[in-house]
Amino acid sequence: MNKMMMAIVMIVSVGTAYAADFGSLAVSADSIKASADSVSLVTPNAVSSDSLNILKKIQAETGVQGTTYYEVLKNLFEKGVPASDKDLTGWYSGRTVLTNSPNSFLGSIIIGAKQPVASDGGPLFPQKRLLEVVGTYTANNAPDYFEKLSLAEQKRVAMLLPLGSGVVIPFPAAEGMAEGYSGGKTVAQYRKTEGYVFEHMVSHDVQNNITRERYSYYFSPITNSVK
Repeated sequence: MNKMMMAIVMIVSVGTAYAADFGSLAVSADSIKASADSVSLVTPNAVSSDSLNILKKIQAETGVQGTTYYEVLKNLFEKGVPASDKDLTGWYSGRTVLTNSPNSFLGSIIIGAKQPVASDGGPLFPQKRLLEVVGTYTANNAPDYFEKLSLAEQKRVAMLLPLGSGVVIPFPAAEGMAEGYSGGKTVAQYRKTEGYVFEHMVSHDVQNNITRERYSYYFSPITNSVK
């Protein structure tokens, strides 16, 4: 009997803004939604040389080109195959590029873990453990911010990106939709190319008739010390 694998992706403040900006991370869970609703995207002052070198290496190896970093990530994403639940399990830092700032890298993070999901089907349909992924990017820190998290910062990340709610994504498609605040919707897709996980996210803010789009890729596993 074939089994369908599922994942859950939680989108923070979908609708009016589709990622919360951590800043110093010294904020409460309640304030993250408020800050996300009014966040203004800030281009980082510096772009990590490691990020540029990795991107150039991928371009050279794959032949994928583009006039902006946004286009390069888009083309690499489209070249990829759907990611697996294994690809999305753990803590990973990476880079995000927004459509309105196509040559600026923002630091980003995703966290994936299997969580128990209750079943109403009785003994023939027992409780399942589904993969759940949470993530965001930061516009007010260096692009490599999430690669240098202290234990205290890891604990804050875990608090501000809690597992427990989101959208179910079926595998092998590795994509799904989340209903957000103010009637907004976000479509999240994950692909794998040249050993890297690529993320495409489109957020539709129905209330304000705004569509936001971003591409991200993840390349640096984070040793998670949070218990």
